[in-house]
Amino acid sequence: MYRNDQRRLQYFNGSFDALTAISVQRHMDYNNISNTQAVWFENLKWVILASAQDIADEYKKSVVARANSGRLFTLSTPYQGPIHGAELEDFGYLMTGTIACIWQAEAGTEFILSDSCFGSWEGGPGIWYHNFFVVSPRFAIVLVNKMYMFERLEKNPRWTSMFDDSLHDFPETEYKKDFSPSDYNPATDFTLEDVFKYKRIVVPKETVFKVNSITLDNRPSL
Repeated sequence: MYRNDQRRLQYFNGSFDALTAISVQRHMDYNNISNTQAVWFENLKWVILASAQDIADEYKKSVVARANSGRLFTLSTPYQGPIHGAELEDFGYLMTGTIACIWQAEAGTEFILSDSCFGSWEGGPGIWYHNFFVVSPRFAIVLVNKMYMFERLEKNPRWTSMFDDSLHDFPETEYKKDFSPSDYNPATDFTLEDVFKYKRIVVPKETVFKVNSITLDNRPSL
């Protein structure tokens, strides 16, 4: 989503609200960056080149710094690092707060590719359920909010998605370390060598049309 035209133009035109402008300027001062266009480029470059572990480590630093400061909003966090704090927390949450599913369009149908097909989302008041990343006419990577998946039926039955629960599936996981599912420490038990095998979930044409309608609805007005 960070690569789309709307986000890029926000940095290139400097079209920030007052709080964001202050936060971006603090980031520029800390990293000795002279203009907001360079902030966007340097942030993007870091996200592409950094390892998953690097991103997770910086995300944890940002969350801890904000929690210790008692500040609620990412834009007011005291965190200073290689990427703007608010963008880091957005990206970090997508990494840690979602489950990825691979949707394959039913034969005879295709997902629409457009400048709005990365990051279009579906949700309800105060929460998003699905983020869509169409990578080809045949496949879409769908990030499903863990909060939606785990709490919807028991705690929030009013969280109703237009997409059926059968379209969600957990990857088959091969952990390199032995540990009990009821007693584990993510910091020591999970490794970068763990293997996740994702199934391709064939979605009916009606679902493909729904994804396409969200993508088209999110196209910027001309």
